[in-house]
Amino acid sequence: MHLKPYISPECVVTMADGSYKSVAELTEGDEVQTYDMDTEEFDSANIHVNEQTSTKIVRISNIEVNQRDIIKLNLTPEQVWVEGFSDGEEGEWKDSGDGKTVTLHSQTAVMGGSGLGWLVGNQDKVIKTSPTDDTDEEMADKFHQIEAGVEIQMDHGDELNMRKVESIEKMSGDGVEQYRLIVLEDGDSVFVNDVMVGVTRQDDFGNLTSQSV
Repeated sequence: MHLKPYISPECVVTMADGSYKSVAELTEGDEVQTYDMDTEEFDSANIHVNEQTSTKIVRISNIEVNQRDIIKLNLTPEQVWVEGFSDGEEGEWKDSGDGKTVTLHSQTAVMGGSGLGWLVGNQDKVIKTSPTDDTDEEMADKFHQIEAGVEIQMDHGDELNMRKVESIEKMSGDGVEQYRLIVLEDGDSVFVNDVMVGVTRQDDFGNLTSQSV
């Protein structure tokens, strides 16, 4: 299977009402925020102009993931505008707290900014294990390699903003960890630690399970 939408149980997901819930505590029937990219109206070139929707989780499974296939994305802090404290003093952009992190399988896709589309931690493996008839060049155009310095899409209330990937940590070791596979009724993504992450919709679940995980 070329994409492996497996998420660390230590992360949180944005629910339909805007609250957060631990991935470890998610259950079938929970409603989460998503984007339905399968509609004719969806503007894939300008993700931020589309309306967020909600959908139900129809299946959630525990998956054993090799530690060497895990990556941790460290993101830059959110920038906020701070007005000057006196007349004539110019305002400036400042960091708002610490940057977020998100831990994923290296073949889990996150949505990039500036028209980059989906980004993955191991592009070569995604291309080599693709079950489609797409050429390597076509696959590389669909799934770009995530690198330090690129921007990714982040949830910001009812809209999106972008943060840069400050650094990427690749895990090591021969052990396994329990991750979770989320399948949605409709929609192609969830927000994991506010990062837009690609998951599986129920219409595609058969294709996922027909491939080796």
